[in-house]
Amino acid sequence: MTLLARHGEMVDVAVVTHVHVGNGSIPDPAARANRRILEVLGPLNPGSFGPIGILHEEGFAHEFQVSTSNPELMIANKRFAVEGLRNTPSSGRVTIGGGWRYTQAGAEILSLLDLDPDPDFLSSLRDALSAYGLTLLDVGS
Repeated sequence: MTLLARHGEMVDVAVVTHVHVGNGSIPDPAARANRRILEVLGPLNPGSFGPIGILHEEGFAHEFQVSTSNPELMIANKRFAVEGLRNTPSSGRVTIGGGWRYTQAGAEILSLLDLDPDPDFLSSLRDALSAYGLTLLDVGS
């Protein structure tokens, strides 16, 4: 499931495969939810999607961040917000997860698709964020 976040003019588009907030350890409830996220996503094959220009091939090292002043993101074609961010860094962004990053071409292709968020993915993402005291709110399309 694709997440998109705007940071001023910068747009971050990724397949988020796990949730972690900050640099600390991952609480057990979040770890369980992260395993469910991977089950929902199924096998990702960057070895195929990288060479055709959909995913970056640099590996599993992309951190997904949201703006602390406007913590909105898109999941498929629906807008959501992350509520409950506290003690945020001076950068104005906070890491909420990681996964595979789309290329500009991959993000453009995704923007052409009419997608709905997967309910199992949303449930798992909400559970993982909840382990950090955060709430994922549906704010419309």
